Amino acid sequence: MDLPVVVNIVSSAKLTERPANLASIDLPNKKYIPERFPALISRNPDLGGTVMLYPNGSITTSGAKTMKQTDDLIKLVESVCGSTAENFKVNNIVARLDAGVRPDLERMANENASVSYEPEIICAAIFKVTPATVMVFYTGNGIVTGCKTFDQLKTCYQETLDFLYGYKR
Repeated sequence: MDLPVVVNIVSSAKLTERPANLASIDLPNKKYIPERFPALISRNPDLGGTVMLYPNGSITTSGAKTMKQTDDLIKLVESVCGSTAENFKVNNIVARLDAGVRPDLERMANENASVSYEPEIICAAIFKVTPATVMVFYTGNGIVTGCKTFDQLKTCYQETLDFLYGYKR
């Protein structure tokens, strides 16, 4: 079984030493406007993501599609700041799925109280597959968000496919 296509991994870590001055940190494509947003933002298309470095040493990465890209972003901050990062964790994995079937969203919502489907507001059914939230469109394409590990994503994906096949048109 293939996994859905990962489109974003959001992670966080904390430097062991607080950066002395964010304005002096030399990260590529950096933007630091503390009056607008307290973090230094560095967009790194070569590494596949964006890093936000806060004055307290907290790091947030987003936009990476693999764990290697996430690790590379953290390592970049470590090398530029001369400090090591600890307490690394993945906060969210966002993935795209293709069920390969066109589910009957209206019937799915009518038969399951946990499925939200309001086509006047959004043309997708939304439901929980613990720990994730899944949004599926009438085409069978969808989005999975809320997983913190690839094992969770794999389990969620399989449970979602099994559920959607029960409502195949």
